[in-house]
Amino acid sequence: MTLVEKLGKKYRGPWLKVKFLQNLSKEYSIYLRNVDFCEAIREAKSLGVLILSVQDLTAPGEKFVFGSGLDKDRIIKRCKEVWELPEDKISKLIEGIPHLPSRFRFIGLNMDGEPDILLSHLQPYQFMYLLRDYQKISGESLNLKISTVLGVCGDAVVRTFLKQEISISFGCKIFRERGGVPQDTFVVAVPLKWAKKLTEV
Repeated sequence: MTLVEKLGKKYRGPWLKVKFLQNLSKEYSIYLRNVDFCEAIREAKSLGVLILSVQDLTAPGEKFVFGSGLDKDRIIKRCKEVWELPEDKISKLIEGIPHLPSRFRFIGLNMDGEPDILLSHLQPYQFMYLLRDYQKISGESLNLKISTVLGVCGDAVVRTFLKQEISISFGCKIFRERGGVPQDTFVVAVPLKWAKKLTEV
């Protein structure tokens, strides 16, 4: 049974493998898709392997968190449109959002081999069991940082990779619309080392 299958059996939910790549071998170039990250999450559930070029991302927030540059004015404009947040508050929130080093040029979903993180969306009662298992292993409470500004790509996916900690996100309005995440679930990101521990407990 694969790690994805084990997680699905224990906690349900669709689980996707996420890998950050500095280079892309020719054999995987056929899986390159010109879509943004939130749309890729939805498509990968049915298509399987899917690869994004960070340079080709068009959403300013995604370009920032995945290391392709900060266009702060565009992010602020977008957040004002979607959430009606004041500019100074958006600027402060952006400063606290983690972002990938620029050496990572591709994002692979459901590639062969071990991922960097595993991503799902779970109902609260499903996450309750995951949290119970986490506490069985660690004996600690789970410290979370949650935001609606770049909540999935930044505060869940990238933070989990960089900090090697389990993260959750309630998403943002755009991700909810494009990512195919049901309203009664939230996003869970688990680093590989914790995914292995959780399936063994």
